[in-house]
Amino acid sequence: ARWHGLAHISIDVDGEVPDSLRSPISELVDEAITNSVRHGRARHVEAFISVTTDFVEVVVVDDGTTTRGASSDSGSDSGSDSGWASGGESGGGLGSAWLDTHAEWSREHGPAGTRLTVRWPCLP
Repeated sequence: ARWHGLAHISIDVDGEVPDSLRSPISELVDEAITNSVRHGRARHVEAFISVTTDFVEVVVVDDGTTTRGASSDSGSDSGSDSGWASGGESGGGLGSAWLDTHAEWSREHGPAGTRLTVRWPCLP
């Protein structure tokens, strides 16, 4: 209830998250929500966690503003970035202890908010 009164937060989980990924996914979702509300001034944040036999995907979508400069040809305040994080390397912007596992990620900014997608392979 940290954001009660500041933002509406929803988290949906589809499937059983492997024990080895519970902590990093929990930390990722918490950090993404914190960044959305604190830095993006989002009023609505939705996190979707989807588990398949091959991967766990986390998608966090918000309606906040972006602090990035204009990065598209149209001159709008939008853009995207992506990368790989492996063994704690940031892959260009998400680096933290919760990315010590291999993760592929993308982040898209636009006038309607930000969408962060992070995917971890389900390793045996």
